[in-house]
Amino acid sequence: MGSLSTFRVSKTVIDWKHVTFTHRLFELQMEYVWLDNDSEVRAFFAALSSARELKELKLISIIFDLNLINSTVPLEIVSLPKLEFLYLERGFLNVLNFILSHIARGSYYFTLNLHASTARKYPLQVEGDDVDLLHAFLASVSIDKLILQGHVDSSWTFPAGLRHILQSKPSLKTLVLNDFIVEPDLLMALKQHPTSASPIDIDIFPRLTQLELHNASLAPSLAALKPEFETEFESHRIQTMVLGGRLRLAPGVDGTPLDEDDEVLGWMRHDVPQFSLSGEPKRTPEARDDWQLWNI
Repeated sequence: MGSLSTFRVSKTVIDWKHVTFTHRLFELQMEYVWLDNDSEVRAFFAALSSARELKELKLISIIFDLNLINSTVPLEIVSLPKLEFLYLERGFLNVLNFILSHIARGSYYFTLNLHASTARKYPLQVEGDDVDLLHAFLASVSIDKLILQGHVDSSWTFPAGLRHILQSKPSLKTLVLNDFIVEPDLLMALKQHPTSASPIDIDIFPRLTQLELHNASLAPSLAALKPEFETEFESHRIQTMVLGGRLRLAPGVDGTPLDEDDEVLGWMRHDVPQFSLSGEPKRTPEARDDWQLWNI
């Protein structure tokens, strides 16, 4: 692989002990990688370590059983000194935590895309989601952009659950909501609320600067949601906003396209320095299905 500058692979069995990347590799994207034993896990991380010039790393659905790793032989930390962007998606909670703890933290921009599996540990247990453990995990890692999926059966699809997720990341600046039903209660969940100790809970709740809503179901109208959007803008420092969706009660319904001349959209353009209406309202950027993967 000495001549590759970009390597994208999905659902492919690779003998990682024979893989060494060189200084020409700048982008690495891997999806659905199963590692069956201790030696495969070690070979996988050793291959990552060889990509010393890597600038962009995207890992989606990397799966292995931590119980199979020999804990008496420490796994070396992967150092990627040139890394600028790290993207993780569709991982189980304990596997994600292991991956992050074995990639040296640097100045890179970290995006975490949560899915239903993220609230569970692998191998799967009968108990199901461990919401408290998920919140503890989020609180323990530095995240630049958090992406949440609204079409999954997870706690964050409800206002209270979404609020608890955000309370675990008070330093978060960029939030992306894909496929959410955007109702007044959901928008109010984004608001900072007063606490007994402080006029606003600024220490335990993020102050967002960028908000993206993709493939949103906006119900029943933008005018009906304007008071909650106003409250949200007052509560945060939104500098950048992307809005994509349709006027409808739920995903799967055709609904009505957003009117470019809508009064509320005009107000948003005036109130948010960098506001844009998505040209592809049904598209969710950075979602797995939209990516161009090279299968080998």
